[in-house]
Amino acid sequence: MVPGTETKASESPGRLYDSLVPPTTEDRQRARLARTIAELWAGGAGPTHPEIQDVFDLFGLQPEAGSKRERVSNAVKSADPKDVAPLVGELIDLLRSGPTFLLGNEYAASQLEIDRLQEALVPYGLKLGSDYRLEHSGGLVADATTLPDVPALREHIGRMQRALGDGDTAQLIGSSKELLETTTKLVLARVGEPEPSKFPALVTRALEVLMLHPKSNPAPREDLTEPVRKILGGVLQVALGVNELRNDRGTGHGRASAAVALGDRHARLAAGAAVVVATLMLDTLEDADAPWRRQPLEESSK
Repeated sequence: MVPGTETKASESPGRLYDSLVPPTTEDRQRARLARTIAELWAGGAGPTHPEIQDVFDLFGLQPEAGSKRERVSNAVKSADPKDVAPLVGELIDLLRSGPTFLLGNEYAASQLEIDRLQEALVPYGLKLGSDYRLEHSGGLVADATTLPDVPALREHIGRMQRALGDGDTAQLIGSSKELLETTTKLVLARVGEPEPSKFPALVTRALEVLMLHPKSNPAPREDLTEPVRKILGGVLQVALGVNELRNDRGTGHGRASAAVALGDRHARLAAGAAVVVATLMLDTLEDADAPWRRQPLEESSK
């Protein structure tokens, strides 16, 4: 090396270490989806550049110049998280229409390419229907985009979506409980409260702090009507029920024999309920006008 040409880390911040940072679950899922749908344009096949750009324009995307495959891949990777599913839906519709469409006729993609795309859609709660239209696979009431951009929360949701697609009810239930546990710990950490060691006490304290517990002090509350109190009682019972279900039928405990699998519809019910409870707690935590912000923490459970 010629003296004086050495590159210092401070001169190129991040570059020396970018390759050492492991990708998140969401990063891997997004990259896989981008790759599999872009492969349908391999070799310049399918709709034209202007037709593809019309789709990109709907989402304010201007991917770098290149082949159709490269532009589609870059667009899916760079899209806003909330736009990923709609964008993919528009691209698939484009592949189904016009004289050069690639899904469902003599120009159809190979079954292997279709299978790979189906697998990449699973974490997003999506699938290709019998007519190659994009459909919700059903079951989970929300995906990662409904919760704050917190890696731990998104990883739990990702596991739940994969378990749903795989029919793994034990993992779906186990990850649902983990989602609630992470959410309650996030709430208590944000307000500087210690974490109880047991889950029932953990979720109870988080709900008390946020004044979502059914026995919260009604004095400063304009929203705690009797019907709301009944619903909040259900919120606590849902969280405790998901935990009990995980102990009985979910992952997370070593067993001498395999747990008896729960039916899909009950596992989906537990997962959807867990997402609702987690979303309620996090929405309340971030609400600048929530009643819990107007009362000292030591009084919030009285």
